[in-house]
Amino acid sequence: MNSGRLLTLLVSCLLVGCGSSQITGGTTAPTSPSSSPEAGRTYLSTEVTGHELVANTTISISFDTSGALAARAGCNSIGGSYSVANATLNVDALSQTKMGCAPELMSQDEWLVSLLSADPSFLVGADTLVISGPTGTISMLDKKIAQPDASLVGTRWLVDTIIQGDVASTPPQGAVGSILFGSDGALAASLGCNTGSAQFTVAGDNITIGAMATTRMACLAEAAELEKHMLAVLAATLEFAIDGDALTLTAESGAGLGLRLEQHP
Repeated sequence: MNSGRLLTLLVSCLLVGCGSSQITGGTTAPTSPSSSPEAGRTYLSTEVTGHELVANTTISISFDTSGALAARAGCNSIGGSYSVANATLNVDALSQTKMGCAPELMSQDEWLVSLLSADPSFLVGADTLVISGPTGTISMLDKKIAQPDASLVGTRWLVDTIIQGDVASTPPQGAVGSILFGSDGALAASLGCNTGSAQFTVAGDNITIGAMATTRMACLAEAAELEKHMLAVLAATLEFAIDGDALTLTAESGAGLGLRLEQHP
């Protein structure tokens, strides 16, 4: 190769770059959500620093393959779009539902939103995830490992959410409802004050409940409100979905119940 041709080649390389890789400004493009290791997975907190979790609560964060993030810290649902670049999580347009909860749960929601909004570091392992920012760190484990889906039957489910179409609220203060689906096909329910029993059958994702027999005690207004809603939901065929230790029952009317598996010490 003559010297003139070599000089031309060197100048061309300086102007347009040679080779198959190029670094611009020391950054890399965000990874496509659909090909990211976290895509399509839900993670649950195993350790939190910088904030003391409210008793019996867990932080959950889900990532779908289209670039949407959904999170819960014990009260409202939190969502937004996300991308990951240079081991940093970027979350845009975070929004929250407006369900009223205890002040400590509302404060926990605010802490999580603040952490996610601060472009925290983002480290994904085979089944683990660590999110770390100025206000704290959340160490997480894939939900399929941390909390496999519970069985519908054999354990008592406690009512923690009342659902009316698109509106969700906590049960009236002091009113406790529960449902036990027995392995013998018998349902036993605590309705907040009275108790009820019925037969049920399961087909696919549907539960058909027979006529409910109940006690007839006079109840306080709060308990009576929960009882009325539970009886309306449990009156016919329901669609059910189990996600870890959470059960959702939905009637054709849109009325429903959110329940959690009873935890034993």
